[in-house]
Amino acid sequence: MFNECRHIKPNGIKCKSPALRSTPYCYFHTGLYRSRNPSSTNDKEPIILPSLEDCTGVQIALQQVLGALGSSRIDPRCAGLYLRGLQIAARLANMPASNSSEEFVRDLNYENNGDSLAPEKIACEPPQDCLGCDQREQCEIFEDYEDEVEQLEESAAEAEEEPEDK
Repeated sequence: MFNECRHIKPNGIKCKSPALRSTPYCYFHTGLYRSRNPSSTNDKEPIILPSLEDCTGVQIALQQVLGALGSSRIDPRCAGLYLRGLQIAARLANMPASNSSEEFVRDLNYENNGDSLAPEKIACEPPQDCLGCDQREQCEIFEDYEDEVEQLEESAAEAEEEPEDK
C-alpha cells in the first residue's frame, strides 16, 4: 500500500501519483513546492505562478502575468519571456493525460505554511494487498482481481502445507 500525492491541480482534481515517503507529495509536486519559495531580493513583489500542469493553471498564470505587466510590476521583455513559457505550457497541457480517472477534491487540509492539500488517502496495489485486506466486501475493484487473489491464497496454503525438507 502507498499514500497518494495530496496536491490539488488548479482545476480541482487531485493528483493520484504515489507520494514519496515522509512527504505528502509525489516526486514532481515535491519539486514544485520547493520551487515556490522565492528568494528574491527585488523590491517588487515576485509573481508566483500556479502549477502549469493543466489548462486551468495556464489560464491563471496568464492572468497573473498580464496583470503584473499592466501594473508595471514586470517589464515588457520579462513579460514576453513569461508569455512564451506559458505558450509552451499550454501546448503541453493540451496533450492527452495518461490516466483518466479523475476525482475532484471536496475537502482541504492545510500545512503549517498555508499550502492547501487534498485529504490523505492510502491506495492499494492489487492483488497482493487484497490477501490481508479486511475491506474486500466494500472494495470497488476487488472483483476485478478476485480470481488472482484466489490463486495467491491457494499458493500460500499449499506452501504452508508442504513439509520442510531437512
